[in-house]
Amino acid sequence: MRTCRQLGASPHDAGVHDDYEKVNDLLAACEAKIRRSFLTEAAQAAGDEVSAVRIGPKLRRHLWCAFGIKFEHECYDVGHLYSLAHCIDRGMFKPPVFVQLIFGILGGIGADLDNLLFMKRTADRLFGKDYYWSVLAGGRHQMNFGTNAAMMGGNIRVGLEDSLYIGPGKLAKSNAEQVAKIRRIVEELGFEVATPAEARATLGLKGADRVKF
Repeated sequence: MRTCRQLGASPHDAGVHDDYEKVNDLLAACEAKIRRSFLTEAAQAAGDEVSAVRIGPKLRRHLWCAFGIKFEHECYDVGHLYSLAHCIDRGMFKPPVFVQLIFGILGGIGADLDNLLFMKRTADRLFGKDYYWSVLAGGRHQMNFGTNAAMMGGNIRVGLEDSLYIGPGKLAKSNAEQVAKIRRIVEELGFEVATPAEARATLGLKGADRVKF
């Protein structure tokens, strides 16, 4: 990882809580001064209660303050946007935040264009200009949702974690093949793809000189 100087590491927080036994493992990773971490907003409950299988508020504040970790806030439904707004109001996160709008995952909001527009309007209302956003859609919806997100001014996530296919009935050979396809689509629409340095500056991530791995 160290030799790939454009890389932004994004470990996931699943299974970690303030009093959970894996907290020390996560903190050890943070000692390496990772740049960004996922945070699933399904963990954010009203008041002071937080799901016992996700990252808790004390640890979250520690990661933010002590290590400068930037979170990717994964929102699987509209309620997660309101939960994130609640946490911002409580001072758990400092805007601008990075929001990943997720569609087509069982238990979350469906992969319908109306839902994309609804989630985007809701985020605009809650966060104003104090957020960056990206779209993740599961399975066969990956490319068409990414294309719609680009046309709406958003960012795009693709990869084999979310879809195994490059086209109808055709398995993707690699993550790189999916990235190359969505890049071609975006550029043919007249948009420019950000460089790693530009993306890092936009999201406020650390450079390679500020990590220890």
